[in-house]
Amino acid sequence: MPGDLKGGAFAIGNFDGVHRGHQAVIDAARQSRKSPLGVLLFAPHPRRYFQPDKPLPCLTDLRAKLCLLERLGVDIAVVAPFDARMATRSAECFVREVLVEQLCARHVAVGYDFAFGNKRQGDAQTLQRLAGQNGIDIDIVKPVVANAKPCSSTRIREALHLGDLAGAADMLGHQWGMGGQVVYGDGRGRKLGFPTANIPLEDSALGEAFALPFGIYAAWVFIETTASSKAYRAALNIGWRPMFETRRPLLEAHLLGFDGNLYGRRLWVFPMAFLRGEEKFGSLGALRRQMRLDCLDARKRLGETSGPPGL
Repeated sequence: MPGDLKGGAFAIGNFDGVHRGHQAVIDAARQSRKSPLGVLLFAPHPRRYFQPDKPLPCLTDLRAKLCLLERLGVDIAVVAPFDARMATRSAECFVREVLVEQLCARHVAVGYDFAFGNKRQGDAQTLQRLAGQNGIDIDIVKPVVANAKPCSSTRIREALHLGDLAGAADMLGHQWGMGGQVVYGDGRGRKLGFPTANIPLEDSALGEAFALPFGIYAAWVFIETTASSKAYRAALNIGWRPMFETRRPLLEAHLLGFDGNLYGRRLWVFPMAFLRGEEKFGSLGALRRQMRLDCLDARKRLGETSGPPGL
């Protein structure tokens, strides 16, 4: 740690989704008025270390997570590798080596359900006791409730799995989205008159099990690294493309009103409304007619606003 970044207030957690509960933890660290305001997070997600064979559809990859943290005014994000050394540290060792010796933290904020140390031997109260012995102030943040239950990454994953984008956004405090790099496809969309930007889902770093049901969505799309912050309305296909029997699922975005080359560019995609499920049509003509209707429906669903709310 550079010397000028030591000695601040740190919020600690996985911050998958950077949802309203995470935001409350960061706010608690901010209210300590210790500077700089930092976040300590872990990569990969601990569950991927302990259960590598069990798919985990993360809500945000590291890049998106850091962008969201920056928007919240965080000065520094410390990304700690979650490996065997981290997993087997005792609670006492974690506090001494990480919080005291490396971060020189003066204030720490965690959620009510925080657990740490070898075999999760420590909880928030353990942290409060150990940190207090080392002169570190601790805030234990109560749950943030939505629909009578605490906001959690697990609940948000469940909402997305059901296609409940509005419910997920309510718990997140912002619209859920994902980023990815555009790759070359087979050009079928362009031949049909609806060119698409293709992003392989396995390259999205969100996990092996994608969060949303496959189908057609109305979405907002941002093109990263452009000077303009313009958002494009899009008709979005997520899935296998049953007409063409693809071997891997894709995210395909047809940007309405855009004419240009997106190969190699990174997009941020925010699905806003489910339009219909995947379907195999009897002819390319029938598919083309449906794609035209999908674009009209997407434009109607997204309205005349200039971009997704909460971004």
